[in-house]
Amino acid sequence: MIENIPAAWPLRFGFVLTPKFSLISFTSAVEALRLANRHVNEVKYEWTLLSLDGQPVTSSANVTIPCDMPLEQWNGDAIVVCSGLEVERTTSPELVTALRKIARTGKEMGAVCTGAHVLAKAGLLEDHECTLHWENLPGFAETFPDVEVSKKSVSNVCEGPPMKRLKHYPDLT
Repeated sequence: MIENIPAAWPLRFGFVLTPKFSLISFTSAVEALRLANRHVNEVKYEWTLLSLDGQPVTSSANVTIPCDMPLEQWNGDAIVVCSGLEVERTTSPELVTALRKIARTGKEMGAVCTGAHVLAKAGLLEDHECTLHWENLPGFAETFPDVEVSKKSVSNVCEGPPMKRLKHYPDLT
């Protein structure tokens, strides 16, 4: 089932960058949206870069990315949490609180790389299956024993209700 389809295109994503996020996971997600737009020669997807305070964020590759606005000012359709190295230490209580607040509005949420850890810490993966980087599986399972990790594939995508929409758009026209 496709949930919360916007009344009109484009679908607006907010990419939440956390300290030491994975640059390759982040850029792969954005490039997929950009290429989808190019494929149909129309803007079906837009994205905004977010951080907790709107300030630039440095990736695990030591590349600093400017953000468009603070997380609390964003008003799009779906949040994608981009995390990476040391996610246990870089997930702040303020970020957890902000994500919970957004979740209460019914916005869709997903994650790349270790972003599933952030969503789980916020309690947003209850009754949802997720995947995350294989290196993080043992620690994740120990920290969040009640969160179901998919046995089908171990990738860099976390699926909650939000990301189902993206998978169910085989024909963007």
